[in-house]
Amino acid sequence: MGAGSNLVDVVGVPENPAVAKLVADAKARATELGKQPLGSITGDIRRAYTASGNEDRGKESALGNFIADVQLAGTAPAGRGGAQIAFMNPGGLRADLVHAPDGVVTYAEAFAVQPFANDVVTKSYTGAQIKQVLEEQWQPAGASRPLLWLGVSKGFRYMYLPENPAGSRITGMWLSDKPIDPAATYRVTVNSFLASGGDNFRTLAGGTNPATTGNNDLTMLVDYFAANSPITADPAPRSSIGVPAPVCDKTITGTHVGPLVVSSGLTCLDGATVVGPVVVRAGASLQATGARITGPVAATRPESVTLTDTRVTGSLSISGATDAVVIENTQVTGPIALYNNTGGVTVAGNTITGPLLHGQHPRAGERRPPEHRGRPQGRPVPGPVRV
Repeated sequence: MGAGSNLVDVVGVPENPAVAKLVADAKARATELGKQPLGSITGDIRRAYTASGNEDRGKESALGNFIADVQLAGTAPAGRGGAQIAFMNPGGLRADLVHAPDGVVTYAEAFAVQPFANDVVTKSYTGAQIKQVLEEQWQPAGASRPLLWLGVSKGFRYMYLPENPAGSRITGMWLSDKPIDPAATYRVTVNSFLASGGDNFRTLAGGTNPATTGNNDLTMLVDYFAANSPITADPAPRSSIGVPAPVCDKTITGTHVGPLVVSSGLTCLDGATVVGPVVVRAGASLQATGARITGPVAATRPESVTLTDTRVTGSLSISGATDAVVIENTQVTGPIALYNNTGGVTVAGNTITGPLLHGQHPRAGERRPPEHRGRPQGRPVPGPVRV
């Protein structure tokens, strides 16, 4: 027969005077200890809230990031874990740090924020695992909340697209402004609840080389107040919506005379002047912002081409691009031909002197009508036009 349990209301049992006194003395002692000042803050450090004033664990919060900063400071030294990044779960934050009336923070107020006394653990994770941890903020179907936003320590930041499919929302991660390497290993601090995979952060249950300091999350907060008061929490967000700006392998800012051939990587023209033809070879990319190009621009099977606020005196031909083709607020004196670009084409706010041809080149071996032979296939738009 299996074991079971039931809650039984105890009614009419007389109070034990010795136990009652023990409880009363403990409460009185705890009240006095709770009044002990730990340090001070210069302003409120709060959790995230909805417009109606309810706690919102699905948003980044100043308090979550602050506690991550505290735990990183306590575990960064080599003998205490060697942490580089720290994460804090929003459910572990049970109260705000409020400045009123004088900014002094007592032990009771710190305990109200972190009442669980979780151990603090530092483990090694790959960059790919860190990305997966951030992906797990979007909770699985059936979870009590659809989104749990982690506090992250200063120096680490990331970008995301919330509408992307599950598992592909994180678009970039950086530590000290250097991209996180998926194959590299990083030391990450979390509390013991997260380190065991709590709140569906299953990837955090992995990791290698765990280290603890003997301090729990509350004692780390107490020590941090003693060492750093008065404290001003950093209000800057550590996550943002979007995709990373491309990293230029080569940047031209002055004047380039003669042919410019982009054979690999991403070449950026930042306010540059190019006197001569520009050729972008297969797999390479060109990004021109505020540039002036005197000569034709031809890209055959490039990865991507972006022209913004640029002036091209000559023809522009882009065919077979595998990533985005973007032509915005650009003036082209000559024909434009855009063919077989599979990564998407954006053409907006441009002035073009010459026909705009776009569409698909005929397949190899395909016969074209006699009236079209000798001319590019596509839909001509007479110029000058603004598109």
